[in-house]
Amino acid sequence: MQRYNIAILPIDTALTDKITQISRQYFLETQDEYILGDDGLPHVTLCQFKTETSEQARAIYAEFAAQECDDEISVTLEKFHARAGKYINAGKFIAEYKAAQKAALMAMQMRCAKILSAHGIETLTPVETYSPHITLARLSSMPDAMPTSHDLEMPFTLRMKLALGLSTEAGVFVKPL
Repeated sequence: MQRYNIAILPIDTALTDKITQISRQYFLETQDEYILGDDGLPHVTLCQFKTETSEQARAIYAEFAAQECDDEISVTLEKFHARAGKYINAGKFIAEYKAAQKAALMAMQMRCAKILSAHGIETLTPVETYSPHITLARLSSMPDAMPTSHDLEMPFTLRMKLALGLSTEAGVFVKPL
């Protein structure tokens, strides 16, 4: 089965490029199957899931997108954070920009999970542990240098849009569908 990601992506391509550049500048040498670049787009995951066909994934996404009113979603990045990985990332480290857990974003993730559940599909992004963020990289070890406010001043509000994309097993949003 193919892994998919319903996510929100930055609208501003210059900002996408900046976040990608920060990811590669600090983490290229220590990344472990997850780094932003040509095959990894900055995003905030709502729900990852697996289906047999892309048609099924597209139909679920269309149903979800139809109930969401806003063409743009505002997400505030609060701080850079590096943490030990959990679950499939155990033994690794995650470098990320944490997003504010605003009620509207948390409710959107819950609605997405409910639609997947209604179709008998398990979300790989549990509602109970949802913590919105933009992953910069998955790391095999912690690097000596980390991003600072000189790289991207926090807090920072992004204009984002809904998207369905292909995802790797590591959770990389490879490309929009």
